Amino acid sequence: MSLPGALLLNLLLLFLWLWKKPLWALWPLGLIILFWGQHNRYFALSGSSEVPQETTEQLVNVLSYNVRVFNSYKHLHKDDPDLPEREMKWVAEHPADILCLQEFYHYKGEAPYNSRKRIGKDQGRQVFVDNFW
Repeated sequence: MSLPGALLLNLLLLFLWLWKKPLWALWPLGLIILFWGQHNRYFALSGSSEVPQETTEQLVNVLSYNVRVFNSYKHLHKDDPDLPEREMKWVAEHPADILCLQEFYHYKGEAPYNSRKRIGKDQGRQVFVDNFW
């Protein structure tokens, strides 16, 4: 169950037990209080939606994307032959500070697979790749 679901379930139980057996309401109330720090990470509970100016300069933009080998294999883009190139260009030009790419493949020899250079070095980014092979 997701964290928002757990909070809703505990709130439901809290009101149910307050109505039926008030002493039992301490259990969901205790759980809500105990895990409030976790709930607070998922819900913005402040009164203002504006971000202070000094905070915006410290923000880090992250792009997490499953590139699926940039759809380079023909069976992945038979309906749209330009898809691999457009997808590579979109990721390369994205203004994120950090790119977290899943199913990322790099091979220097062939153009569609030379993604480390095209996304990273050509765009002025540092590249860190987990070489587990």
